Amino acid sequence: DAEDCALGTETNNTNNVAAENAFDRNRLRSVVKTADTTYPTMLTTGSRDSDDVGNTITNNTLDGGYILASGAQRVRIEGNTVRNWTSTDPNRSPIFLTNVQNARISRNTLDGTTFAAAVTNGRGLLSLVGVTDAEVVGNIITGSATGHGIGCRDCTRVAIRGGLIRDNLGSGIQFYLTNTDVTVDGVSIIDNNTSNNGFRAGIHFSGHATDGSTTRGVVQNSTIISPAADKQAAPFRLDVANVTLTNN
Repeated sequence: DAEDCALGTETNNTNNVAAENAFDRNRLRSVVKTADTTYPTMLTTGSRDSDDVGNTITNNTLDGGYILASGAQRVRIEGNTVRNWTSTDPNRSPIFLTNVQNARISRNTLDGTTFAAAVTNGRGLLSLVGVTDAEVVGNIITGSATGHGIGCRDCTRVAIRGGLIRDNLGSGIQFYLTNTDVTVDGVSIIDNNTSNNGFRAGIHFSGHATDGSTTRGVVQNSTIISPAADKQAAPFRLDVANVTLTNN
């Protein structure tokens, strides 16, 4: 059992930096301290300090918790299972990265059936916000009853390769506002937009004409299938975007 289990620090305190630490093969579940308060398990890395480099979060099972990386460099989040997370905060996705440079997120399984945050632009079961140079490889991201599978906002050089994104209420992947040089390659994106919403899709590239933001990328070698009930949205939706679609 763990309560607010932290690797590194979630604050701006530069005296509490963490580098080259590993959190591996732990089984964590939420701890109830009073009759009405649950303290979630949480693996965090990063204090918005340049010394937070090279931390790894691998092969853990979180039963009622989430993983957060904020302001760190060279983060590796691999082989984790996150389930039974009941937060209503879109900034507490099962895996949430913000202002991270150089990350690898691979072979994680995110079960979103209990995640209760309302659908939010640029947020999902896996959220990348202001991330630069990230590989998202071979993850299984399923079952959000309230939001997107992957949400990506204001990111640069993010590659999503392989894996399965399925049965999410929102888009399978949403790229929101300014995303530059993003790639989706060989991903199975199946039966998303279960809400049958015309503004969502298997993959949604959503820039914003008013402020001039745009998203630029490539989608290739992927399987994108909309659910049979989806009568409004196509597998792709492109808004203020410059996207190349190849061999899908």
